[in-house]
Amino acid sequence: MADTVECVRPNCGEVFDPDQTGGSCPSCQTPHPDATTSGPGGGDDTGGGGGDDTGGGSGDDTGGGGGDDTGGGGGDDTGGDESKPEVSCPDPDCSGTIAAGADYCSACGTERGTEFDTGSEEGGESGPPTCPNGHEVDPDAQFCPQCGESIPDDAGAVEDEGPPTCPNGHEVDADAQFCPECGESIPDDVSGGASEGPSVTLEIGSQAYDVIEDGEITVDDDEKSADVFGTDARRAAQAEGVDASTARQIHRDYLSFRVDGDDCYVTNEGRNPTKYNGDGFDQDEERQLNDGDTIDLGAGAVTAVVQLDN
Repeated sequence: MADTVECVRPNCGEVFDPDQTGGSCPSCQTPHPDATTSGPGGGDDTGGGGGDDTGGGSGDDTGGGGGDDTGGGGGDDTGGDESKPEVSCPDPDCSGTIAAGADYCSACGTERGTEFDTGSEEGGESGPPTCPNGHEVDPDAQFCPQCGESIPDDAGAVEDEGPPTCPNGHEVDADAQFCPECGESIPDDVSGGASEGPSVTLEIGSQAYDVIEDGEITVDDDEKSADVFGTDARRAAQAEGVDASTARQIHRDYLSFRVDGDDCYVTNEGRNPTKYNGDGFDQDEERQLNDGDTIDLGAGAVTAVVQLDN
């Protein structure tokens, strides 16, 4: 073995002469795996300065200072080690051992008695959140500060977002459109009062039909023609006094709808004459819907007025 060795405990790095320190690092007391078990200045298993199994300077087995294998400064491998026997490293990921009398694992430097979390027991607490690589993180962290790994949404408890605020940070009511303190306009996704998408209602006489709600197509007037508006328009025409033969000019599958972001569109699926804002509206033609637009259905049998909310 070399005259000097480097401590095996991580982050220590102490270089020392094991023959002068009893085989352990003088800084952290971690025993070196290549060191002998002799004491400082010693050459074997004898007591301090001794050359055999006798006590210090004694010539028999009964002399002062201990002359047998159990005397003071004793010369065997059992003196003073009973309270710190050799044990396996407490780190479940390490296969090393902590030598008798030592406080640290010679393989990884883990201290004797260190407790490792091996997982919560059934019914127990889950403990602090961790990143995918096992590093402990704050509950509201989005990235691990040690390895940079993205933190899954379920890694920690989601904090309450609290009341909505204006762009300048002032607390506002959920349905507020302007901040009462600074007058700033409240974005739709902050106020909580605006819908998630545009909505369209068709008014026919005294009847009103929701065909798009919060960006979703909601036409359900006829289960045989799902998502296509027509049957309700025919019924509304008859409710307004239009005779049955004229009302039948309104096809069951007359209008279909499409949503693209905040814009809504209607396509004429009918075969009978149709007008959009008074202009010809051909079959399979698509028009963008605007608030107040009119659609004449079934050769003028009935007029639908568009109400657009976005």
